[in-house]
Amino acid sequence: MLVSSAGAEFLCFPTSATTLHTFPNHTWAENIAVRANGQILVTTLQNGAKLWQIDPFHERDPVIVHQWSNKSALTGITELEPDVFGVIVSDLALSPLTLGSYEIWRVELHNDHPRISFVSSIPEAKLLNGMGAFDRARGTVLVADSLLNALWSVNTRTGSYKQVIHDPVPISGPNSTLNLGINGVRVFGDSIYFDNMSEEIFLKVPRYAAEGYPASVDVVANLTVAADDFTFDIEGNAYIAGSNKITKVSPSGAQCVYSAADAIQGSTSAAWGRTSVDATTLYVTTDVGKLVAIRIEEPVTN
Repeated sequence: MLVSSAGAEFLCFPTSATTLHTFPNHTWAENIAVRANGQILVTTLQNGAKLWQIDPFHERDPVIVHQWSNKSALTGITELEPDVFGVIVSDLALSPLTLGSYEIWRVELHNDHPRISFVSSIPEAKLLNGMGAFDRARGTVLVADSLLNALWSVNTRTGSYKQVIHDPVPISGPNSTLNLGINGVRVFGDSIYFDNMSEEIFLKVPRYAAEGYPASVDVVANLTVAADDFTFDIEGNAYIAGSNKITKVSPSGAQCVYSAADAIQGSTSAAWGRTSVDATTLYVTTDVGKLVAIRIEEPVTN
């Protein structure tokens, strides 16, 4: 059952944007996570399967945390527990488009020597994209499969996985050329949120749906962007990257676009700063290789 919800537009506060780093050769920066110490982790789809770390506070060269030598791309990333991250690793290629195979890995950053460990391969997957923590106590994450238009649940401690949710919305919208459905996925409160890229909609379902219980999928908002990944503030407002914008969607479905979004061509993902210095800064990755800091001029607590 699909339940629709709509909301009115509201005015966003002014913002300012600063480019922190530009990757060479327009390398596609796909996803982002911020460590508790403020350092930013970025995954890329081109020029090798590399996990980068960027210092937003000092002018330093980015550091390669790890490179998977037998793979070509990283997609989703999420924090599993303090300074431990799950990452999607694949041999996806963009030109020509080759979907490849997909693996989940753990990256532990407790000291200067990262510990990298294999979790699981998912041979049934078609195109693993976004990733969101589901149950940190159990080490489980939800992973979006954009071609299957479904969510996988993966236990990052045991390697077990299963498909748990399928988006009931068919892929036939204005951005359906590649038939990409679910892109980003996050858990906030008692709900699982995800977006459908082709259909340009933002949805939610009760989190118990991932445990196998029947549940209705609600449409939070009909968007005007090909939605990519997203993040939340503490009040439950979503900040969705996509179509050269950051769209803010309130829990009621009201939405607006930040003025600074004009500077982020090809926005792909977003994450909040985690220190007292940058708690109101939204970091955004782009498919033309930029990491941009957007200063939100309204109170936000992450």
